[in-house]
This record gives sequence, structure tokens and C-alpha cells, in this order.
Amino acid sequence: MVIMQKKRFYGGIIWVVFILLMVVGWIGVSPVVAQDQCGGVDSVQFPVDTAQFELVQDFAIASPRHQGRYHTGEDWFYTNGQVPGRTVGQPVRAVANGLVLLSGATAWGVDGGVVILRHQLANGSYFFSQYGHIAQNDDIRLPSRLSCVQAGQIIAVVGDARPAPHLHFEIRVFVPGSDTNPGDNPGPGYTREHPFDLGYRQPTAYITNLQAQLTNISTWQFMGREVGEQPAPLLLNDNSLLYVDGNILRRLTADGRVLWRVEQTRTPIFLFGYQANSHLVTGDGGVHVINLENGAYIRSWNLGFEPVSAPVRIAGGWAYASNSGELMAVADDHVNMLWRKEGVPAFSKGMATSSLIALQSVENQLWLLSAGGDVLHRSDLREGVSLVGGSGGMIAYTMGGLWQISPSAEWSLLAEDAPAGGEGHGLMVGDDGRIFILTDELLEIYSPQGERLSQVRLPQRLEGYVSLARYDDVLFIISSDGDLLGLREDGLICGQLRVYGGGNGQNRWQAMGSDGILRLRVGNLTMGLNWSRFTQGC
Repeated sequence: MVIMQKKRFYGGIIWVVFILLMVVGWIGVSPVVAQDQCGGVDSVQFPVDTAQFELVQDFAIASPRHQGRYHTGEDWFYTNGQVPGRTVGQPVRAVANGLVLLSGATAWGVDGGVVILRHQLANGSYFFSQYGHIAQNDDIRLPSRLSCVQAGQIIAVVGDARPAPHLHFEIRVFVPGSDTNPGDNPGPGYTREHPFDLGYRQPTAYITNLQAQLTNISTWQFMGREVGEQPAPLLLNDNSLLYVDGNILRRLTADGRVLWRVEQTRTPIFLFGYQANSHLVTGDGGVHVINLENGAYIRSWNLGFEPVSAPVRIAGGWAYASNSGELMAVADDHVNMLWRKEGVPAFSKGMATSSLIALQSVENQLWLLSAGGDVLHRSDLREGVSLVGGSGGMIAYTMGGLWQISPSAEWSLLAEDAPAGGEGHGLMVGDDGRIFILTDELLEIYSPQGERLSQVRLPQRLEGYVSLARYDDVLFIISSDGDLLGLREDGLICGQLRVYGGGNGQNRWQAMGSDGILRLRVGNLTMGLNWSRFTQGC
């Protein structure tokens, strides 16, 4: 009898424990998603009106006034859209629904008040927003700690804590209570270590990209640290990616999760696939076969020269600029040397056909070479060039118009009425030979003979460098400023989206996966774009 009572007693305990586990989410239920009392993030905005405020100090800028420490956020100053106005007293709004973790009118001492909010995303993860150099007045009071605020709610005003009052705004992605900088600690505002490595994120980039992600057109996003030019990612057969960010090599799964990360001791230059293996070329001339399970090197060898930048694809191989000032052509296997040429300078971009190689030097000259590397022609460029293969040679779009380049490197004007082009303008040749050119405002289509067939004005002016590609009957446009645009030849808009581009002209890449997800990289953002959702306007 006693034994039966004990069994019932322990059985009751087991059921109570099981129910508690279900409640807190240890068995199949996410505790974060289930218990957040302030609601998830369904919209996100800037804390101030960016048409009225100016960004006066950016994220991760080394400050001479703070002994070279990095700025952990962004400083926003009120300009009233034209000239500086009175920043003090301007309203500051919550960027999204969130929980107040810290709220104090003197949380930064003489530097004024601070509010920190915690925001829950749909996947259960958190990010944190911080508002510094703020104050309260008779009409606007700081929110109470552990209270909930809604997106757009006024939570403070800009205080008078500095000789030039401004809002210091931060975004963080680390977990509260971390040893580095807890989510309820206002932090120093400047750090010796790069703030990205401590969990801070560039606020403008984070908010702009999150706005895109909330549309459900962007299926996943990964934000790296480096905004500058990086080796192009490598799309694998399972739709995962090999991805370089600075000196870190990562493998991202098909849905954007980091499978592994390996720090490289030598500068990554180029990723390529050959005979079912993935390879990394490094700045010391090393060629390394990558183990896709963990990122380790399976085997390595050396090119015999040190490449300075990613190569240009040529017939039967790749052409590299070397630190010795020579142009080196290697076979597809990166073992056999095809040829080497002295006197060809380092190049910033290039392309090749079966008969012609074109390289734009860092001094803004266009070098035309034969398939064997012999120099055929050299010309000075005013503002660079956009190039594409066509009619056995190449088509060049420059400030001087649209040109045909023969296999023997002879130039002839193809279209007299084409608008001025140059580097950063879109250029594409269709399967039927028609030529598509893209400026910041226009899409124009020409016949193979240079006759203008149509002209379409874009729905918005594109900033920065632009590129043009085609998937089925939809033209896809990327600008280095972060504009993504899909449209048909007749101008019908299929889809539009904006992400943060960072303005870097070269750091754009795209590849369509077998799963219908367009992977692309703009600036330091790599993302998956659901193509069917993006183009549903057509």
C-alpha cells in the first residue's frame, strides 16, 4: 500500500515536471516565442525622421577624440531638412515593439539619459536598440523599466548633454547578461575592439535589411562585417554557400544558417569549384581543397605566384594579376600554367570571350588582349566601362556611348543616340542578340545593329553602380545602394525591394538556386530572395 502511494506520488511529480517543461519550452515549444509579453516585431522604423535628421557620425568610425576607439552606434543631428535646427527636444521613437530593459534620465551621467529596448523576432531571437543622450520633459516621460512600448511610440526627446546635442543610436544582437556588454547596460559608446565583433551592428543597415526581411520576400539574411570588396560566394549543389567575410570563411546552409566558420591566416582571394571539389585561393598563392563538413584543408598546393585580386574567366582557365606585375593564366585545375605576360598592370575588373580579353586597370585604362595574352590595344577611359561579349568580340558601354569591339580589338560606334554610360551602368546581351543598357533612370533596348527598339523610364532613380541580369522573362536590377528591381521589357514592375547596399560598386553577386531562391550579395549583406514572391507583380 505504501509502495502504491509512493508510485502515485512520484508519478504526480513526473506529470508536474512534464507540464512545466512544456510551459518553459524545453520539450518542443520555444519559451521565447511563447512568453514574450510585448509582442513580436511586425514593423521596424528609424528612431528619428531621416528626412529631418542627418547622420553625422557613422558606425565603427575610429574617433581621434577617443584615442582611436570605434564608435558603437550612429549619431543623428537635427537639420530640419535644410539647415541645422534645434536638436534639443526633438522626439525619439521606439524602432519596434519591445520591452524596456533600461530607462534612466542620468544613465550616462553627464552625457544624459539612456533607454534600451529588447525586441523579439519571429524566429524567437532578440535584438536590442539603445537611445543615448536623451531626456524627458513635462509632456514626454521616459518609459518605465520592464514596461512595453510599441513601434513608433515616443519614448524620449533629444537631450542637451553635449556641445552639439544629438541622438546616439545603437543596435546590438548579443544575449543579455553576456560578459562583453549586457543588454541592460548602456555601454561606453566607443570600444577598442571592432564593435561588430562585440555584437553591435550598423543601425541603418540593420533596420533597412530588417524592413526587407519582414516582407517575407527575403527568406533569410546574413550580415557580415566587411562592406568592402570580397571574393564572390560559391553556390554549392545543395544550395548552401561558401562565403568569405574579411579573413573568415563560412559555410551557410540553404536557409542562411552558419554551419561552420574558419579563420584564415592568409588573405582569401577567390572561391571556385572544380571536379566536384570546392577550392580557396589565398594571397600567398595557395590553392586549398575545402572539406565541406568542417572547413579544413584536405590538400593544398601553390600557384608559384602571389595573386592580388580575383581572376578573370578566360577560355580554358583563369587570368590573375600578380604582385610581380605579370598577368598569369592558369588552367581550370589551377595546377598547369597556360601563359604569363609582363607589363600588364593590376586590374579592377575584366571579362573575356573566346578571342578577346578585356581588363580595366586600376588607373582606369582598358587593355585589350588576345586569347593568348598579347596586348592588342590600350585606351584611356573617362569613367570606366561596362563590357559584355557579343558578335564574336565585345560590346563596350562608355561615357562616349555604345561601341562594338571586333576580335582584333578594333572599335566602331554601334549606337549614336545611346545615353552616356561608363563603369557602373548595366549592360546585357540577350539570347537573340538584342542589347540592353541600363542607366540610373532608363532601360533601353537596341537591335544587334544598334537601332534603338524601346526605352523605358524606371520607377525610381537608382543610386550607385547598377547591374542587369535576366531570369526567364524578368529583368533583374541591383544597385550598389541596395535597390532591387524586377521588371519586364515593357516596363511592367514585377517586384521591388530595398536593402542596405553600402555603396560599394564591386561587391554585388547573384546566383539562382535550384530551389527557386535567388542568392545575392549587396555590400555586407548576403540573402535569399524568394523569386516567385518577388515577381508576383507579373
